Amino acid sequence: MDHEAFVTTVMAVVALLFVAALSALLMKRIRFPYTVGLVIVGVGIAFLADDHPELGEALETLKLETAIIMFLFVPILIFESAFKMDVRLLVRNLLPAFVLAGPGLLISSALIGWLVHVFTQLPLGSALVFGCLISATDPVAVIALFKDVGAPGRLNILVEGESVLNDATAIVAFQIILAVMATGILDTRTVLEGVGGFFAVFLGGLTVGLAFGYAMVRAIPFIGDEPLIHITLTLTTAYGAFILADHFLHTSGIMAVLGAGLTIGYYGPGRFRQRVKEYLEIFWEDAAFVANSLIFLMLGLSEKVFLAHTHANVSGLLIPVLIVILIVVVVRSAIVYGLTPFLNAVPGANPIPGACQTVMFWGGLRGAVAIALAMSLPAHFPFRWQIIDFTFGVT
Repeated sequence: MDHEAFVTTVMAVVALLFVAALSALLMKRIRFPYTVGLVIVGVGIAFLADDHPELGEALETLKLETAIIMFLFVPILIFESAFKMDVRLLVRNLLPAFVLAGPGLLISSALIGWLVHVFTQLPLGSALVFGCLISATDPVAVIALFKDVGAPGRLNILVEGESVLNDATAIVAFQIILAVMATGILDTRTVLEGVGGFFAVFLGGLTVGLAFGYAMVRAIPFIGDEPLIHITLTLTTAYGAFILADHFLHTSGIMAVLGAGLTIGYYGPGRFRQRVKEYLEIFWEDAAFVANSLIFLMLGLSEKVFLAHTHANVSGLLIPVLIVILIVVVVRSAIVYGLTPFLNAVPGANPIPGACQTVMFWGGLRGAVAIALAMSLPAHFPFRWQIIDFTFGVT
């Protein structure tokens, strides 16, 4: 990247952060969901760029690329959620989180894939790939609303716990379907290898994260009352765990960050000085705010392509997208309302009330991970652009 392009990119990022700050203030005043408002603002900026070539040129450098989402934003968002999560409450609600994020996501992937194949022109293989990537929930906007309204802690854990766990499940299932499509072989060996690969990726990433988190916790007494050093080391822990697990060991970077965040969040409060805790909470809250702001603004900028496609092809794209949205909503309803009665029937289980089930159903939004997976599809992948359009439509 030359000097001029670099300066243009920096200016664009600064401008987006300024827009995000103003938008946050405005959305709070009019009591409108902040993250949803940012997407709308992003779409508006994208259309405005059509009449201003300089703006369009600057925004070209801020495309929502897979690597940007996965390696820049995801570690911040996952670590912040895990670091602030009530680990004891999470442990008490692990069963519903695991069931919804494991078997629930796989059933959802199969149902969505089959129904999309039946009601649209998408072949079964491509439809199943779409089913895998769109089944991972990403309820950032919902969690933000929970904080605003003071939602019960258990509801927050149920929604957020499922989200951080099902990202890893979705990514592995997505990779297995891609491998099956590439080889054309689906037999018992392929399935067993896929299941074994899932546990290796899932547990391997978690192990890396726990090791990083434990090392950070052990270092706390030696660092003492130095909040800036603690902040720096937690930041390097999040990114270090993700990169080592995902890029070098080919396990789940998401589970690695989750394991590191939960470990530090569980053991850290009893060891951090009060001043350090305050600094850490403020820093990670601000880091998550910046990451979310840029993700949703860039999502809005990217949605412009989808909106242009639907405007130019109403019958060929808009109607199928509406059908796909309906399928995703109906399947989500079936998964939540279909599995929770079994969870509630488990001896000693803490039943999930109907009201919580309704919020879990409507709170199953899709976001950055789904888009990252869709855009990571190879250029020659069958019906790639239709999958991307469907993904943008649902998000």
